[in-house]
Amino acid sequence: MDLGTYLSQNWALIAAHPLLFVMLGVIAATLGWGAAALLFRHRLDALKERAEFWKERAELATGKLDGAEQGSGAEKKAAAAPPTVPTPAAFSPSSVQTRIIRVLRQLDGQFLSIGDLARFAGSTSHQDLVDDIHGLHDKGWLEAERDNDLKREHARAYRLKGPGLAFARASGFQTAQQIQLTDNETSARPGKGQA
Repeated sequence: MDLGTYLSQNWALIAAHPLLFVMLGVIAATLGWGAAALLFRHRLDALKERAEFWKERAELATGKLDGAEQGSGAEKKAAAAPPTVPTPAAFSPSSVQTRIIRVLRQLDGQFLSIGDLARFAGSTSHQDLVDDIHGLHDKGWLEAERDNDLKREHARAYRLKGPGLAFARASGFQTAQQIQLTDNETSARPGKGQA
């Protein structure tokens, strides 16, 4: 049954309560728009970041080419070379993902559930946190294992691995043991007024 036939068969009911049907239509449209906005927000953010990146790359390449025309022959050759393009595997974590990596690095090698990570991640919505954790896991930055403490079927706990661990080390994120050793060394040093 198509919509036209359905409306013509029920027109008496619609004519009797037009305001109710208009309100229901507005509510349905608002709920549909809200659901679509929630579902596609991360995808749109990622596409915006990618577009901004390529826009900056194009501006940088254009600026290099314009500036090189006034320079020497060596500069012209360098400018004529195509700019290096990052590989698709290149990945830069968001600020929330960086906090997640910092927490996991401090608890060196321990698996943490999403609930545990939520306590350390700061002010972010649970769904955003879950999306960021899954994003890191999908990129191969986190290792997941079944969390037997939780009774849900798909409960997972996460820890750093591979590129995530390398990023944490390169960023200077320390384990809790390294932080403790640094604190002990600092407190053992004599101060300015001490001999």
